[in-house]
Amino acid sequence: MSLELLEDGVIVSIMGMGMVFGFLIILVLAMNIMAVIMRYLNTKFPEAVPEMATVKRAAANDDSSVALAIAAVMNYKK
Repeated sequence: MSLELLEDGVIVSIMGMGMVFGFLIILVLAMNIMAVIMRYLNTKFPEAVPEMATVKRAAANDDSSVALAIAAVMNYKK
């Protein structure tokens, strides 16, 4: 009796893992097909990308920012 239950459990486990594996394969295929469709639609209807203005900052080599960082660390350690 116990051996039959074990066999049934193994069969159910294999069927369950097979169904999950099959679903994952279908999911990957659907995602790849969607990527191809989106790539095609992006060539037909491109989205305008606004240009961002970049601001160049000078390197912070002044002594005041170094002193501020040291003061912050000293205050944190207290």
